[in-house]
Amino acid sequence: MLLIPLEEKTHRADQTLARVSGYSRQKIQAWMHERRCTIQDRVLAPSDRLLGGEEVRLDLPEEMESGLTAEQHPLAVLFQDEDILVLDKPRGMVVHPGAGRNSGTLVNFLVAITPLSPVGGPQRPGIVHRLDKDTSGLMVIAKTTRAHLSLLEQFRSRQVKKNYLALVEGRVVEDEGRIEVPLQLDHAAKRVIPHPGGKVAITEFLVLRRFRAHSLLECQPLTGRTHQLRVHLAYIGHPIMGDPLYGKSAAGFNLGQLLHAYRLCFRQPVTGEPLEFQSCLPADFLHQLKRMEFDITATATQ
Repeated sequence: MLLIPLEEKTHRADQTLARVSGYSRQKIQAWMHERRCTIQDRVLAPSDRLLGGEEVRLDLPEEMESGLTAEQHPLAVLFQDEDILVLDKPRGMVVHPGAGRNSGTLVNFLVAITPLSPVGGPQRPGIVHRLDKDTSGLMVIAKTTRAHLSLLEQFRSRQVKKNYLALVEGRVVEDEGRIEVPLQLDHAAKRVIPHPGGKVAITEFLVLRRFRAHSLLECQPLTGRTHQLRVHLAYIGHPIMGDPLYGKSAAGFNLGQLLHAYRLCFRQPVTGEPLEFQSCLPADFLHQLKRMEFDITATATQ
């Protein structure tokens, strides 16, 4: 079952199902013509308008060609059962194929070690949420359809808690804060921008440590917009260190943005058992923090 978000009210069924499921609109339309998309046994047509809040049954073909190549690559798997897998993604790893890239992604590595839910689409099986290429940290992967749909609902209803550590430019004055700035994709610039007509986006943060010219923050996104933390922190004047798109010039610093998803809490999608996972900071992130500590000492003694 796919639960249709309330914001999809009045939208075309084929467009909405493509957005919610991750499959292409053409694939959804083909399945509609095959009578695979239904609401309480009523077959959906591509042009039907949805109300939001409905549950759509999507009967996927048993065999689906993904075109994915399974590739052997070591992964830091922290937990797995018959429904899910939790891993620690390293910085620099792309999550799924796209934009002409068909290999060397997390999905290519996953299909070599475990079955994955087909709900995310042929190029994104098992992917419930994503991390940017240069963001490291925890991800939960769905191995079955029932797990995938349950996790999607947990994310949609904000039951999943994600906490990040971010090293940002400048000394953040407030000890804690809340950023409520709607975000919208600027297709021409190929980046996300603050925009009053964008989607609701909310981030809470807590200052853990202030350095001479940087701050270490714990951030919790209450919504899951693309690039949300990167754009929100840049918006308040404290871009993430090393962010190549929204940050300052990072000459001599090529690690990528210092943003790490260190804590992930959700319920096991079938049993309902509360699960919590934590990840240590990557070595390069820790090294940069130690350099900041040295910077404080050197400055204080001059």
